[in-house]
Amino acid sequence: MSSDVERIARGFYEAGSSLDLESMASLLADDVLYEDMPGKDVRRGKDGMIAAMGEFFVASPDLKFEVKSLFASGNLAACEGIQSGTYEGKSFSERFSDIFEVHEGKITRFSSIYV
Repeated sequence: MSSDVERIARGFYEAGSSLDLESMASLLADDVLYEDMPGKDVRRGKDGMIAAMGEFFVASPDLKFEVKSLFASGNLAACEGIQSGTYEGKSFSERFSDIFEVHEGKITRFSSIYV
């Protein structure tokens, strides 16, 4: 199961780096919990999370995720990496740490911390 969870988490970053909301949505459970810790933005449901990611993609049209390490155990995955691009016209590069919870092949919780 851990290898499936890792594959799903990697697929999330691949979709994000391609600004591919459709592929990202295909990885999410309908009732996914999205927690953007620094922004204190919490949304429940696929539509809410895709709306949040879509807003980020519009503000960061050249967004890229670089996975530095990712591991999975059971139905959980943890990842650390660097997200970079341009946000509202200003260049940025920041570290992130994310937690994924996966059930029945879909992400049910995504919690993100970045600095």
